[in-house]
Amino acid sequence: MAQPLPPLSHSQRETFEKLRVAAQSAPLTVLFGKNGGGTSTVLAHLHRQLGGRYITTVELMDAMGMLHPHATEEAIRRLLEEALKRDDLILFDDFDLIAPMLMNHEASARPQLFNVVEEVIFDKARYRGKRIVLGQHVAHDIWNRSVDTQAIQVEIPEFTCDDYRDILHNLLGEQQCAQLDIEKLYHFARKLTGYQLQQLVYILQEQGVTMPTLEQCLDVLERFLFVSNVRMQEVEAVSSEQLRGTDELFEQLEKLIILPVQEPELAKQLGLKPKRGVLLHGAPGTGKTSIGRMLAHRMKGKFFMIDGSFISDGVGFFTSVDYIFSQAKANSPSIVFIDDADLIFTAGVHQGFTRYLLTQLDGLETASIGAVCVMMTAMDINDIPAAILRSGRIEVWLETKLPEYETRREILSFYANDLSQIDGDTYRGIDIEALAHHTEGFTPADLRRVIGDGTAFMAYDIRKKRKSQPFGTYLLKSADILRELKNTAARITN
Repeated sequence: MAQPLPPLSHSQRETFEKLRVAAQSAPLTVLFGKNGGGTSTVLAHLHRQLGGRYITTVELMDAMGMLHPHATEEAIRRLLEEALKRDDLILFDDFDLIAPMLMNHEASARPQLFNVVEEVIFDKARYRGKRIVLGQHVAHDIWNRSVDTQAIQVEIPEFTCDDYRDILHNLLGEQQCAQLDIEKLYHFARKLTGYQLQQLVYILQEQGVTMPTLEQCLDVLERFLFVSNVRMQEVEAVSSEQLRGTDELFEQLEKLIILPVQEPELAKQLGLKPKRGVLLHGAPGTGKTSIGRMLAHRMKGKFFMIDGSFISDGVGFFTSVDYIFSQAKANSPSIVFIDDADLIFTAGVHQGFTRYLLTQLDGLETASIGAVCVMMTAMDINDIPAAILRSGRIEVWLETKLPEYETRREILSFYANDLSQIDGDTYRGIDIEALAHHTEGFTPADLRRVIGDGTAFMAYDIRKKRKSQPFGTYLLKSADILRELKNTAARITN
């Protein structure tokens, strides 16, 4: 008795009908679909309806056995020859998996796969009135011109909300999906594959959830299935107090970036989408990277980081960068955060990065790419290539500025407040107002260092059993030393 096949989703059914017509008329048809898009399922349904010979990778590997690599072409040819003798229709699943094996043979004067395609799959099928259907997940450049122009190509499109609904109803049951807003789930994560939807259901069931809500699904996606390249446990949690003075800036980010990503349904109703390019620029220590840290914790698996460490990858730089963008597109809507972009652009070893980024920014307008926002930080906008900044590619410019007196006072109070838990008298001995006046021109990072260094100076005197000074004195000393260091650095760079 034949094993039951999983039902086809909306897009898979439409693809199946196109494939069925092509497979009954053309000598060669190629079915494309991304991994997890259902190519094997569609082929299996076609085999169930039209019959013929269905060759899987397992059967292919059995045919190849322990043969020498140079004999693999002969094994494949023999397998196909036998199939063509017995059946009028041959369906070959995962055909792209054999391409790397056949195209890496150094003994061949040309890629061996061309021989298989021309002599067996195409020519013999055409002359004998046979039909071949190949299923593959990626469009390898493996066809010669005659085959490429005469084969019919059918592609499974990206999943729609209807596909999500069909797949989840099949996996869970229609009644079990009663509490789940599938449309909101789709708008939050529009690039899920069939495999990922299966994994989502399996994890929910493992957790004992039989009638999942949207919140439960999103929790599983963010914890298990959306994998950022940022290790959250290594990213410092940043509070709003640490970003004093950036309230207006962060409000802009909330409206223009975070809301469209985290509230896709509301964004859809209002016609909002994340800006494709955002530039955060300002002096070192004014909070650009801290904003990135806060975004990382807010966005979780929808936040991807590119920073100066990528430069050390050498020849692997573009491979790493391209992987980040592919993951961001798969998890869109999402953010690619390029920290210290000006330093990467001026590194001199990756000149092609500008062209690559231009291609990505221009391509982000298309629906197929998904809603990916590229956010860059820079200390000096003059080091950002003009082509990146013009023509609306960077749609939002936000400047992180040096904090004014009141903001400095609030930041100093926040960091000094930790000391009150250690020694209340020490905390009460700090003149925050005087210190805020004394640190004019300091960045938030400088202010944090003032408190840290002042604490270290006091601890050193205590360790040496010296007479302690009022803590405020240590803080003023710390501020004076830091100011002198900043002045020295400014003289050297100028």
